[in-house]
Amino acid sequence: MRESAAIIAQTHNAAHGFRALGAEVSRADIVLEDFWPHVASTMYHYEGNPQPEPVMRAAMEARGRNRAKFDALLEKHDFILSTTIPFIAPTVEAWDTDWKDGVSFAPFYTSETFMFNWLQLPAISIPVGFHNGMPIGLQLVGRPDSEPRMFAAAAAFLAKFPQIIRPKIS
Repeated sequence: MRESAAIIAQTHNAAHGFRALGAEVSRADIVLEDFWPHVASTMYHYEGNPQPEPVMRAAMEARGRNRAKFDALLEKHDFILSTTIPFIAPTVEAWDTDWKDGVSFAPFYTSETFMFNWLQLPAISIPVGFHNGMPIGLQLVGRPDSEPRMFAAAAAFLAKFPQIIRPKIS
């Protein structure tokens, strides 16, 4: 989508705002394996559609490998910062069309957030502005049980960079 580059740039700029709070911000290049087929397998299984044992084993192994990559990253850094969603919300008409055509929104719409749910890592989205009148979020991800520190970091960020602009509502 066209707005993705602008939204990603805006969230990267916002992430660097943590430097003003005394944090060190660096780029982490992490390569993850595709987790959606494994998520689908586990979701089908837990919804009452038992999956073959090798399929479930492969899903749990993929989950473990991806989690190990984030655990290693979080050993060196307090938090991971990323774009919450790299595009603006679709119009109601586009949403309805996608659902009528049988397109699942999850792999597309939650591409930046679902991984952390699956890996059981806490995350919070911090508002960092608007694009074409739609909100943009910066996602903060931490280790298990780091929620108090995450809330404190988000509150400190919003105190330093308050979001006082509101979109027009028609």
